[in-house]
Amino acid sequence: MRNTLVALVLSTLLIGSATTARTTEYRQLLQYTGITRQADAVGSLVGDATADNRNRCKAAGDGLPARVQSLFSADALIGQTLKQLPQRVSETSATRLLTWFRSDLAQKIASLEQTNPASIEMTANTRQLIAELAGDRAQTTSPRALALIDIAENTGVARYTAALGTEIEYAGAISSGCAQQHAAGSAGVRYERQLAKSIRSEQSLLRQIVSYEAPLDMAKQFQSLSDAELQSYRRFTQSDHAQLFYPALIDTFTHSLMLASDRAEKVMQTTRSDTALVDD
Repeated sequence: MRNTLVALVLSTLLIGSATTARTTEYRQLLQYTGITRQADAVGSLVGDATADNRNRCKAAGDGLPARVQSLFSADALIGQTLKQLPQRVSETSATRLLTWFRSDLAQKIASLEQTNPASIEMTANTRQLIAELAGDRAQTTSPRALALIDIAENTGVARYTAALGTEIEYAGAISSGCAQQHAAGSAGVRYERQLAKSIRSEQSLLRQIVSYEAPLDMAKQFQSLSDAELQSYRRFTQSDHAQLFYPALIDTFTHSLMLASDRAEKVMQTTRSDTALVDD
């Protein structure tokens, strides 16, 4: 009996250790892709969007309600994403992906991606490249231009940027407290619903805009990459592991944001009910 108990304890410890290792790998993927950094900024961005909407509907309030703010914390968003990502990305893929993201080239690219394109002094070659990308892309023949178009498409930058922007604006709308303005037949409620509906409907348009702009920005950010380095990055984004990873990453993180927004809406509805009871 004692030996059985010891074996059970050791087995439990080993399983726990393996689970922790797997979680660490997925957490590192979020760090290398910049999701962790962006999650840190979400709470502040939602707060800014909330303040903007309050100004429009003249709602009272300062900052996000505490219960809402906690929903958009980095810990909450990353925690929810880590629950979903392993269901879409296998351990084998996670290990292969980390091999790339830890490479010198991937680290160089990650650093360049954080550079504001507007602050970059373009070379003559980059200006020529941008002119080509700004034209009819169906007629593009430049290997560098084609690589940038492929990279933007394969990494899902337009879909991710549009979804992220939409969910932040949506969260700002439902967290604004505009619906607590009970005057004029709950005009605040109507304003809030109309605003949220409008935000969601504009996501496809935002995606089209980013699809056009992303390769232009990359042309500036990646101008220091050699043609060989750029093609190497392109080949990575075309790999089976990357083709599965980027959609999964976008879906799981944006779903975490949507879930936070849904929960925030319930919090605000409860707040409205409590306010109505007090007013009565």
